[in-house]
Amino acid sequence: MTTASAAGQQPVAKPFRLFPNPDYGTGCYRRRVLLQNVDARTVLAEMEDDQHGFRITLKHNGDVVTDIHSESLRIPMTTCGGAGDVLAQLAGIPLSDSPRSLAMHANPRAHCTHQYDLLGLAITQARRETPTRQYDIAIHDEQDSVQRVTGEIDNEPAFDWQLRGHTIESDGVWQGINVQKGFAQWAEQHLPADRFELALIVQRGMLVSTTRRVLIPPMDGMGLLDDPMTKGVCYSYSEPVIQRAIRRGDNHRDFSQTPEQLLRFV
Repeated sequence: MTTASAAGQQPVAKPFRLFPNPDYGTGCYRRRVLLQNVDARTVLAEMEDDQHGFRITLKHNGDVVTDIHSESLRIPMTTCGGAGDVLAQLAGIPLSDSPRSLAMHANPRAHCTHQYDLLGLAITQARRETPTRQYDIAIHDEQDSVQRVTGEIDNEPAFDWQLRGHTIESDGVWQGINVQKGFAQWAEQHLPADRFELALIVQRGMLVSTTRRVLIPPMDGMGLLDDPMTKGVCYSYSEPVIQRAIRRGDNHRDFSQTPEQLLRFV
């Protein structure tokens, strides 16, 4: 992945470069989240998409979180796994009916974005009487400036949107709404709780889905310091972690035609 420096101590990252994906336009990005109340005091939360695979076991006493154990099963950067230790420090925060409440207790930029989001959903699942909840989204490759975005809750269709420039064109309460800036606040105010959580997953997925535009394997060994992505947005892109963060090229999966493979973590 990397070569040794002259001192033989620190890895030397390859220069950052993007390689366009010639197959973009033929598939879609998928993300699945499964939340399970294993028992009265334990929530198992799992998430997998094209670039990530995480599992969180949350313990609680009915009022507050007592323990957080995160497993990084597939990650885009060599450093992402270390964010689990930071997430574990949030033990003690209260349970909530809204995943957005997590922001009152932690700076999301200090965490792995996807583990942080999954923890927020696990906290709400702990208060849910329904023992299992599954969310699925599919963000189709853009064609002629239009994207199709679909979402399911427990295998039942929840919405089917046409987006143009991140703005929903489809009929409904969401018509004309931008799925980026201000979307989470709008969704919490206008959608039922389950569709609100699904909408949050869509918002996050829109960003990750852009990785379908490039080839991931050739990026193996590249350092994040040269990545044009805004610095300080998450654990691996923040100091001092970014100094040693290296892109992995073996983490990408394409679930366009195989959604049944999600959460198998293979």
